[in-house]
Amino acid sequence: MVQLILLAAGLSRRFGENKLLVPWQGQPLYQHSLTALWELTHRCADCRLLVVTRWPPVARQARGLGLRVCWNDHSEEGISSSLRLGLEAAPEADYYLCSVADQPQLTAALLDEFLTGFLSSGQPLGCVRHDGVPGNPAVFHRRFRPELLALTGDTGGRQVLRRHAEDCYFWDGPALRDVDRPEDFSALSPAP
Repeated sequence: MVQLILLAAGLSRRFGENKLLVPWQGQPLYQHSLTALWELTHRCADCRLLVVTRWPPVARQARGLGLRVCWNDHSEEGISSSLRLGLEAAPEADYYLCSVADQPQLTAALLDEFLTGFLSSGQPLGCVRHDGVPGNPAVFHRRFRPELLALTGDTGGRQVLRRHAEDCYFWDGPALRDVDRPEDFSALSPAP
């Protein structure tokens, strides 16, 4: 089973307000990633989705789709706190696909292609890469769960991917830009 984890609890310090609720193309920023992951669960029978957040609108939307929500009261500790909550909520998973909620260009088709390639590769780790730079989303075999659970601060799974680069499947795809500052919206191309 592949546990999809949407990390949507960040404090948007660089943005200046809660970026996840800022509209892009008529929807709150987080909605784009949530929709892509939710649609993937309809393409992949062995995928389940949970959302880690501290924001009531995100939690309401996820619950409205019938999804499990893990509440993060400690997101000021950094992304590792959200990652830990997601992993602890699904100890039975074979794989954990982690995605961030500030990549509005993420689509179910892209996720499906990445996950299919990863599962066919036989590698225990994988991530989307653009122009040689590894990024999100990323997927981890359960054997890396202890390393992921040991992360602290604003450190995500990238550290584990670096440590085990020889075990990593890199899927070369389009640039999936994170929105960290208001000006980052101008660099986004319209969603397909």
